[in-house]
Amino acid sequence: MIFIRFTHSLGPYYADSDHNDEMLWNYIVENNEGELSNTFNIRKHEFIADRGFLRCKEDGYVLHAPRPLAQGTHQYTCEDANYSRRVTRIRYVKNEEE
Repeated sequence: MIFIRFTHSLGPYYADSDHNDEMLWNYIVENNEGELSNTFNIRKHEFIADRGFLRCKEDGYVLHAPRPLAQGTHQYTCEDANYSRRVTRIRYVKNEEE
């Protein structure tokens, strides 16, 4: 069973080539933006993200994002496809609430 608890959103942030998802996540974690370490427990909480966050440093936090297609392949493995669908489904529910 998956239990999702939403607390709050951070931002707004610039949307240009200097401010991509990876840079934003690293900034949020390094600067404890939004009191991240006080709000979330590193051992217990996990984050759902989109493909833009694939190369982010996790720094102890578990960050789930749809998996990229392996180089030289044209199709996901069954495990990767199911994992990516699950992450996307959870993100869809969150976006529908807003």
